[in-house]
This record gives sequence, structure tokens and C-alpha cells, in this order.
Amino acid sequence: LIFAFLGLLKLQGKINVLSSVTGASKNHSAGLIFNPIT
Repeated sequence: LIFAFLGLLKLQGKINVLSSVTGASKNHSAGLIFNPIT
């Protein structure tokens, strides 16, 4: 269920990686939306 939520955030262009949690240098939107039809 969490991956569906992360995918929704990605589709909306919202931040889904928090630097305070992951240790990344900045907050960002990560991931790839796969569409097998195209």
C-alpha cells in the first residue's frame, strides 16, 4: 500500500523522499512510473 501512495505522490510531482529520514542531501520526488502499453 505504501508503494501505491509513493507512486501517487510521484504522479502529482510532490516530494516523496525526505532528507531528514533518508539522509539525502535534499527533499525530492523519486521513482519511475512504468506504462507497459507505450
